[in-house]
Parts: sequence; structure tokens; C-alpha cells
Amino acid sequence: MLDRKIKSYRCDNRRSIMQLTWSAGLVVALYAALLYFLSSEFLISFFIASIIGILSLRLFSLMHDCSHYAYFTSRKANEWVGVGLGLVTLTPFFYWKYFHLKHHGATGNLDRRGWGDVLTYTVDEYQNLSPRERFVYRAYRSPWVYLLAGPFIYFFILMRNPFSVRRGSRERLSCHVVHFVWISAYAAMMVAGVDVVRFFACQMMITFVAGSIGLWLFYVQHQFETTYWKRSKDWDFNQAAWYGSSYLELPRAAEWLIASVNLHNVHHLDASVPNYRLRERMDSLPEAFGAGSTLSLAAALGAFRLKLWDEDRCLMVGFPETNQATRLGRECRDGAKASL
Repeated sequence: MLDRKIKSYRCDNRRSIMQLTWSAGLVVALYAALLYFLSSEFLISFFIASIIGILSLRLFSLMHDCSHYAYFTSRKANEWVGVGLGLVTLTPFFYWKYFHLKHHGATGNLDRRGWGDVLTYTVDEYQNLSPRERFVYRAYRSPWVYLLAGPFIYFFILMRNPFSVRRGSRERLSCHVVHFVWISAYAAMMVAGVDVVRFFACQMMITFVAGSIGLWLFYVQHQFETTYWKRSKDWDFNQAAWYGSSYLELPRAAEWLIASVNLHNVHHLDASVPNYRLRERMDSLPEAFGAGSTLSLAAALGAFRLKLWDEDRCLMVGFPETNQATRLGRECRDGAKASL
């Protein structure tokens, strides 16, 4: 069986340690450079912040591996490293992990939406919304809101309010730990005479770069035209992983930089495969991935035109009026050509 072949690929502790050491070490070095130039050359610090943002996305991907206990053979090592990486990326590890694992168990299930996924209505559900509800959904699905405001909403609001989990749980505690560490860090910088206003501006830049790229990647992982959505009675885990998760074709350098999160179909088939072995798994199983779940960069950039799931056609589509306008425009062009 295909999935049994995939499960033969597991983490290598030495390789994980090497990857983690230089990835985290580079971010620490860049933070040191940012602080060095903060008072005298703020624009240089701001530029460094954008680079840290890209590398923070890589650290987030390593934390993601830890959440699946895929990065080290030791369960405790995965948890401790995950917590540490969460501190750097403003992500409470156990709180985020709680929702992410539920996402894996419910992705593509129309009756279990809302667990760490992009909110998606069906065409019929959208037609039954009130005007106010349609406005809110349209705003949520707008790329301008999703990519520009989304990073700040996600990291500064959603990840800062753990009230959806029970009091005293480690999921809620992980949020408080992140808060305590960052408040302590800002207090220490104030005592040391660091311009915390400038540092906060740089941190906003880091959050924006990492968050906007990360949210776009997350969006196209499941939001493509021929993705998979079924009701519970027809839903199948392997089918959802196979057909409902994408492989985004990127240059190998970009794939390396983001720790192979673009190979999302392999990851959903078996989440215990670490990031540095996803590509070799993909290369060894070309027959497993059809063109439907393979996205070019151009297709991924255009994915935001898809807003609703059409249950009758089993396709992601745009808003009804947008589809009608597009169809009328095409008919007008065809008619004009025919009259020439």
C-alpha cells in the first residue's frame, strides 16, 4: 500500500539537530544585528526584520513538525523544542497544536469545519446568509483583509486569547508562557536602554512578512478548484489527504527556505514524515499525485478568486454574481468575434 511506503520515512535526530541549530542560530544572529542597528540605522534594522520574517516562517514549519512528534524520536524533545520555537514565532505551542491536530482529523469534512481551517461556505449556505453575514464572509475571503490584516489578527488576537480551551490546561498555559516571556523581554530591553518603540515596529514587520506568506501558503494548501469536501457519511481520511491537499510547485530554493510546507499532500497522507524527507517521499511516489492537486505558482496566486464550494459540481467556485459576470463577459466576447 502507498501509505505504508510513506510510513517507512521517519526523522533522523542528528539531521534534525543540525537543521534546527543553524536555522535558529541564524535567526538569533539576525536579531542581534537588528538590535545593533536599531538606534543608529533604523532602516537597516527594518530590512533585517523582513529577513527574520522569512526565516521565522521556517522556524514555524519546524515547530509544526514538532506538533506531530515528527522532528525527534523523543516525545519530550518534540514538545520542548516546539515550545521554544513557539516563543520565537509568537505561537503558543500546545494551544496551536490542539487546533492543528483537529484540523488534520477533519480537513475536507463539511460537517466538521472550523478546526484550524479557512472558513468555507457552500453555494447553498452562502445563498441563505443575511446581507450582513455575506458582507462579513466577503471581507474574510478578501485577499486584502486575509493577507494584510490577517497576520496581526491571527498572532496578536487569536493566539493571545486561549479562552476556548479549559482553564488550567497546558494549551492555555502555553499562551501565558509566551505572554510572560515577551513581556519580560520588553522589560529587559527598557532597562537596557533599547528603543522598544522601534523594536516593536520591527516586530510588526517580522509578523507581517511571516504571517502574510504563511497564511497564503496555508490558504492554497486546501483552497483550490478540485479540492475535496464531503459530508461525514461520505468522508474518508485518505481521500481527503490525497485529493484535498495540494502540492504547490515552487523553485527548490524557495521550497528549502520554507521547509517544504508546499508538499502538503504528502504531509496529510502521513504527518510523521519530517520536512526534510517530504521531497524524497514525493519523488519516490509520482503516481500518487494527480494534476488536480498540483498547483503552479500562477494557479496559487489566483486561488483567491475561489470563494465557495459547489456540492453539485464538486468544485470550488467564485461568488455567484462574479461567476455570472464572467460568463456574460465571455459570451459577449464570443458574440463579438462571431460578428466579425
